[in-house]
Amino acid sequence: MSNELIKVNVCVVTYNQQDFIRQCLDSILSQQTDFVFNLLVADDCSTDRTPAILAEYQSRYPQQVILLQRSKNLGAYQNFKDVHQQASAPYVCHCDGDDYWLPGKLQVQADYLDRHPDCNVVFTRTLVEYAPDELVEDNITPDFVPEHGFRRADVLRMISIGTNSSKMYRRPARPYPYPDIPVLDYFETVEQTADGYATYVSNTCYSVYRAGIGIASQGLSTRYALHQNFRYFAKRFPHERAQVNTAALFLFLADLKNRRQSWKSGLATFIATFHPAVCLHAFKAVKQLKTLRNPERN
Repeated sequence: MSNELIKVNVCVVTYNQQDFIRQCLDSILSQQTDFVFNLLVADDCSTDRTPAILAEYQSRYPQQVILLQRSKNLGAYQNFKDVHQQASAPYVCHCDGDDYWLPGKLQVQADYLDRHPDCNVVFTRTLVEYAPDELVEDNITPDFVPEHGFRRADVLRMISIGTNSSKMYRRPARPYPYPDIPVLDYFETVEQTADGYATYVSNTCYSVYRAGIGIASQGLSTRYALHQNFRYFAKRFPHERAQVNTAALFLFLADLKNRRQSWKSGLATFIATFHPAVCLHAFKAVKQLKTLRNPERN
């Protein structure tokens, strides 16, 4: 399979996910498309049966599954960053090894990017799986997405505008710089949006997020990483400092309300990134931020 023919790279990160990785890979490999795509699967030195399962899939799909088997544990952030740096196709997707897709996802997103050259990132709506038979649609409503999409300022302020496993993005013409801090999907979406915009492909759910399993459920480590991301972006994009400060404020208030020990670090980050326009931006963002919460269970 020539790299020149591959239109989409699907980056899959996994660690000790023997109970979920088959469904993840099957949901990707079964996608029906009119273009060629492949999978870059980065296993972070799993200690369960995940490596054996991945070896089986690589044997079955030698032209489509490229296995990046780590000889030592890199950690979730470095594993995530490395596999995306190796992606070279025009369009790139991400899927966590415990999530999975629904039919039609790849084709509809690639078609959207083909038709909208100014769009750099496109998400799909997501079903949240609390249990195998308990799937709930996300809270995304039509008025959540701005008429002209999410600009970088919106992404900086809102932290998360879509689930990472639902994303497809246009590979930048030039690599953006990576600071020596943990790299989150927040960081990547800010940089990938660049001077274009991010949006949702339609009102249809094409991906499934398993709640309470992956890195997003790790809580404090993710929050401390976000604090570092905020400080970095406040310096990298000084004209968007108010947006960054708004994000820092919301995270601080959420931690304070839930009595998380990270609130002190959050307060320090809010002060370090302070901008006097924070109140205005925070007032505007309240309604949108409520939409980003996981939906209520039935």
